[in-house]
Order: sequence, then structure tokens, then C-alpha cells
Amino acid sequence: MKKYINRSIFYALLAMAGGVFYREFTKIMSFIGTTALGKVQVH
Repeated sequence: MKKYINRSIFYALLAMAGGVFYREFTKIMSFIGTTALGKVQVH
């Protein structure tokens, strides 16, 4: 059970890091349009 908890925490942190990278990368590149990754974030 601990293995699954550790994996879920790892994937959650990986997803958060990916979201921050996506946000900052599009800001740095001054991108204004829509992307496929923008639809991944459902909130």
C-alpha cells in the first residue's frame, strides 16, 4: 500500500511541476493563443 501512496505523491508532484513549467514557458515566450495543454487543466 505504501508503494501506491508514494507513486501517487510522485505523480502529483510531477503534474504540478509540469503545470508550473507550462505556465512559465508560455509567459516567457509571450504566447497568447490556445494550446492542447491548456485544456488539460480542468479547474
